Amino acid sequence: MSEDTVYVYRDPRVSYLIVKRRPFSYQIPSVDKDGYEVVQFLQGQAITCPAWVGVSLSGTLVFAKANDQTYEISDLARK
Repeated sequence: MSEDTVYVYRDPRVSYLIVKRRPFSYQIPSVDKDGYEVVQFLQGQAITCPAWVGVSLSGTLVFAKANDQTYEISDLARK
């Protein structure tokens, strides 16, 4: 994949999409019915990185919009 490829994740716990640089870098920790901690690894959907608009900071998270959708792009903002 090229440098302009990013990976989008849909976390059912939030209303925005999450963007990461790597295809398997998003995890959802939870506790199963027996009380064991489990981690679900999500595979991101590869897209060409869009032009972000309306970039804003909310606490430690960076948000932006593209194509009328809100994305959390904190991973892209880190160097």
